[in-house]
Amino acid sequence: MKKYFIIFISSIFLMLQGCSVLESRTVAVDSYSAAAAPGGTYYLTTDSDNQNFVLPKQQLESELAIILAQKGYTRVFNQKDAQYELKLLYSVKGPFQGSEPYPVSPNPWWGNYPDPFFYDDLWGNSVQYYTYYVQELFVSALDKNGNAVWQVMGSMKTASNDARSNFPFILKGIAPYIGRNSGKIIYVNVTPQNN
Repeated sequence: MKKYFIIFISSIFLMLQGCSVLESRTVAVDSYSAAAAPGGTYYLTTDSDNQNFVLPKQQLESELAIILAQKGYTRVFNQKDAQYELKLLYSVKGPFQGSEPYPVSPNPWWGNYPDPFFYDDLWGNSVQYYTYYVQELFVSALDKNGNAVWQVMGSMKTASNDARSNFPFILKGIAPYIGRNSGKIIYVNVTPQNN
């Protein structure tokens, strides 16, 4: 009996292994670095295609300053004193419409089946329609001559256009790739624990 109990518990564990109640977001990150850039002083310019982004902009700039300080960068407010000019661009695009098929179990009492156990893709799929937005964050560092030193871009598909709740996830997703060359698009899963 003990053997069957262990097998039962193991199978329950395996079925629930992929389940999680934690919210997570996937950020697509692409970064480029011309050469290893040591930290230094930077002057930040910010641009957005969203005129209603004043308060989140201040939050975003302060969170970016914390991440850059950990990498050896110090913000200055006079462009002449800066070794780098950092450009921060962000946008919210959409709304877009999408659809996603999902399987449903047909009810044999609905009729029109040759027999009660006939389940065909024609009868077994349904479609869910949804609205989504694409939020993008782009940070670029230029030297005093205007040459690109490094740049990083993160984008995320979101259910809302609320930048205040979504951009911190994108910022945390791109943080490890600031000043580095990713070589390709990398998908980073960001959860609230490391947000």
